[in-house]
Amino acid sequence: MPAPLPTTAEILASKEILKGVEAWADRKVVGVGEHFIVKFGAHNDQVEGDNRLFLEQNNCGEFAPRLYAMWKAEDGKLYLVMERLRGKTLECLWPALREAEKSMILSKIKMLFTKLRAIPHRGFFGSVDETKSRLIAEQNQRQSHLADFFEQCLSRDLVDNRPPVFMHSDLQRKNLLIETDEKDKSCLSVKLVDWEYVAAFFAFKWDGDWCTRVSYIIDAWPAEIAMKMIYQDLWF
Repeated sequence: MPAPLPTTAEILASKEILKGVEAWADRKVVGVGEHFIVKFGAHNDQVEGDNRLFLEQNNCGEFAPRLYAMWKAEDGKLYLVMERLRGKTLECLWPALREAEKSMILSKIKMLFTKLRAIPHRGFFGSVDETKSRLIAEQNQRQSHLADFFEQCLSRDLVDNRPPVFMHSDLQRKNLLIETDEKDKSCLSVKLVDWEYVAAFFAFKWDGDWCTRVSYIIDAWPAEIAMKMIYQDLWF
C-alpha cells in the first residue's frame, strides 16, 4: 500500500473528477492524492472488483491497476479504490506514433491477451461470479430462459475445440495505458483499465486503422464475432 487508504469523506471531497462531472451522473471516477483513483456510485458494478481479484488469483494482476479496497456504504454506493497509473492512453499516443512504435506496442498487447486467454475456463459462459448471464432477468423478476438457452447451445455450436476464454470486452485504445521509460523508449508497459465488462466476446467500437490492427493482437473467430448479437441481447 503506497499510502493510507482515502476515507469516504476524502473521496467525496475530491475536486479531481475524471468521469461523472454531469449533474445526473450516478457513477464517478475521481483522483485522490498521488496514489489513488476511486470509482464509486450507487450503480457501480461489483463485478469490476471481482474481475480484478480474478486477475490477481490467476497471476495476471500486472495487466490492470491494482485494487486496494472495495466496500459498499450504508447509502448503497459501491467504492473501488484503485492504483493511479502513470502513462498515457493509446488513443492519445496513436496518431503520433511511428510504424515501428506501433508494432512494438501491438506486440506487448498481443502478449497480454495471449496470457489472458490462457486462463483455464470454468465450463460456463458468463461473469467470474457466474451470475452475470442471468442478472438482468433476475433484476426484472423474470425467468432466465434466454440465458438458459444460450448456455445449453453455445458449447455445442461453437465448435473447433475452442473453449470460452476470459477476455476484456472493450478493446478500445482509450482503455489501454502505455507507460514508457524516459531513458529507454523500447522499455514500456501496457495496462488495461475499465474491467467492468469482461466476457468471451469484445465490443466493436474501433475506428481508423485500429480495426486492421486488432487481428494481429487476437485471432479472428468469425462464429464468436457473430455472438456479439447475443451479447447485446443478454446485457442490453
